[in-house]
Amino acid sequence: LLDYFSLALVNHPLHIYLIIFFFLMIRRPPRSTLSSSSAASDVYKRQNHFPMMAELARKTNLGRNLRRMAKLFPKAFSFFPKTFVLPSDHEALMANKSQNPKQIYICKPECGSQGRGIYLTSTLKEVKENKEARCVVQHYMSKPLLIDNYKFDLRVYILITSVDPLSCFMFKEGLARFCTEEYQKPNPRNMDSSFMHLTNYAINKNNQCFEAAHDT
Repeated sequence: LLDYFSLALVNHPLHIYLIIFFFLMIRRPPRSTLSSSSAASDVYKRQNHFPMMAELARKTNLGRNLRRMAKLFPKAFSFFPKTFVLPSDHEALMANKSQNPKQIYICKPECGSQGRGIYLTSTLKEVKENKEARCVVQHYMSKPLLIDNYKFDLRVYILITSVDPLSCFMFKEGLARFCTEEYQKPNPRNMDSSFMHLTNYAINKNNQCFEAAHDT
């Protein structure tokens, strides 16, 4: 989801919507999230996380918030695939599977990182067996944009110096991450190939054909 968010900044004229999205999600943290000491005015105080950042950084929360924004701005927020947040959307997901029996899904744990726990499925067997699992399930994009037949993602870095008033700076250079196996549409033989479907560096560095970029 975060990669879709980054790609949107590059490929769509949605900057204002995305900034509004970010601003609405974190500008008004509940008082319970701030201790009495941090709530006090202190011009010398610095912190490395804005309150309520989990609304964007946690996959389940990001999925919910993207869907909320899609209701407000349907055209602007059409860049991400159909998303289900479990366990609350379990019945809706099962209904979607019944309507689309050949659909491939990608499942991502709520708080995972570095590609851990992400898998493709055509049966939703794991989800059916654990109805209380906290994760995000999405329609897998079977026709992604490719470079030399490899999947990739783009990372765009933004420095946020203030939330209220909003002040942020976009770094002119970004990062591209590539899979290390040429892409093929998902089928029973390649659905378990993380090197083909996931762009995470932590995964692809373990492939024998991985080539490190020493000049970055």
